[in-house]
Amino acid sequence: MRKMSMKGFFELKTYKEDKLIDVYKKNNLIVNGAYLQVAHLIGGDVTGRSITHIAFGTNGTEPEKEDHVITNQIIIPVTRFEIPSTGLVQIVWGVPKEDPVNIGIMEFGLLTGDGTLFARVTRQSPLYMETDTSLEGRWTFALSEEAVELFEEQMMRQRR
Repeated sequence: MRKMSMKGFFELKTYKEDKLIDVYKKNNLIVNGAYLQVAHLIGGDVTGRSITHIAFGTNGTEPEKEDHVITNQIIIPVTRFEIPSTGLVQIVWGVPKEDPVNIGIMEFGLLTGDGTLFARVTRQSPLYMETDTSLEGRWTFALSEEAVELFEEQMMRQRR
C-alpha cells in the first residue's frame, strides 16, 4: 500500500560563459499553502492552483511551514513539467544570461497561478548573476514514500 506524502528536492546549476561552474542541491520545504492548493485541486477547484512560476528573493532565513511570500521577489515562468515515473513530477526552469536576475539571490520559491507560495528553499550566501551567467534549475517533487525512495536511489547513483 502506498502512503501519500510529499517531499521536494531543489537543484540549481550555474553557468559562466556557458561552462558549468556550480551545482547546488538541497531539500526544500513544502509550505502550508501547497497543501491547501492540493486540497482544492482534488476537490475540483483547479483555476490558479497549479505551479506556474519560480520566484527569486533576498531572504536567507531558513524556510518555515508558515512562509507565504518571497522577499523582494523577481518572478519568471517555469519552462516545463516532466513526469519521469509514477509519483514524481519535475518542474524545470532557467534564466538565460541575456536576462539576469539583478538581486543577490538568497531564496527560491515556487508559485501557483494565483500567487500562492508552494515551496521554498534558501542559500547560505547570495548568488549574483553577471552578464555572462545563466541558471538552470529543476525542482522535483516525490508524492509517495516509494517515489521518495526511488528518487533518493537515483540521486545516489548520480553521485558515484
